[in-house]
Amino acid sequence: MTSEEIGKIPINAIIKVTLDNGVIGKGRYIDWTSEFDNEPDPESITIVENGTQYEIFLDEIEKIEIIGSY
Repeated sequence: MTSEEIGKIPINAIIKVTLDNGVIGKGRYIDWTSEFDNEPDPESITIVENGTQYEIFLDEIEKIEIIGSY
């Protein structure tokens, strides 16, 4: 997943994220953080699922699907 692809996802979209280890998460997309702002970690997205925020690094993401809107 690239930052260009992430840039096409609207904020507050409901997304399904498939990680490279097979874990699947669903939630509301609320933020993207560049690798420069996230140093020493890589760039990431943040989703909210059931009131909990999850930071997911882009290099762990295999696929993102938009499944709805908030």
